[in-house]
Amino acid sequence: MVPSSLALHFFDRESELDQLAKKFGSHGGVAVLVGLGGIGKTQVALAYAHNHKYEYDVVLWITCHSESAILQTFSDAAKTLGLVANSEQNQCEGYETLLHWMQNSRK
Repeated sequence: MVPSSLALHFFDRESELDQLAKKFGSHGGVAVLVGLGGIGKTQVALAYAHNHKYEYDVVLWITCHSESAILQTFSDAAKTLGLVANSEQNQCEGYETLLHWMQNSRK
């Protein structure tokens, strides 16, 4: 569920990657990357996801440019994970189902 490629010009950002690793730790956690466009937030997130992919059962990539994009991404992820039927369903149902699943998952 994570985009597959890092930018060719991505420079190692060990400090940021270490901060993410500490934030998530062995007990999980939440991290939000914020900043101006073009400073490398997506590339840091991709590098972390690729470097630590074997530590997690699932890595979700949530599109957050609008409320409808968030709902759609959650709904699509719920379908992909088999949490809701693949048939047409309310986006809010997919959102709520995935949110509940994430709150109760261990890794």
